[in-house]
Amino acid sequence: MKKLFFPIPVLFAAIILSSCGGSSVEVSPKMSEFLKKFDKPVMLQDVVGDFGFTGTEYALDLYELKEPTVKSVATDGDKTCYTVNFKHGMVDSDAIVCWNGEILVEIKEAPAAN
Repeated sequence: MKKLFFPIPVLFAAIILSSCGGSSVEVSPKMSEFLKKFDKPVMLQDVVGDFGFTGTEYALDLYELKEPTVKSVATDGDKTCYTVNFKHGMVDSDAIVCWNGEILVEIKEAPAAN
């Protein structure tokens, strides 16, 4: 019985930590600054101008967004694009947030998972 005493709490702690969410994807300093803007519910239109975004259309523009989680990162030519899950109300949605250097250049809806 003593042999199980140590491994069980360690295993339990590992399961809890791995299920706590959060992101293990490394993000740029500008993306990190962008994500911090969503510490409280906020609309994208109130945030994007701070990062040089000049577009007129972007995903999730009708919602107050919060609790972003970066799911993945990919490069597309000169752009670095992050797939980000945002919560809004009782639902959540994924968006692709793309940067060219330190300029936010695109926010589009992520394709639905199959």
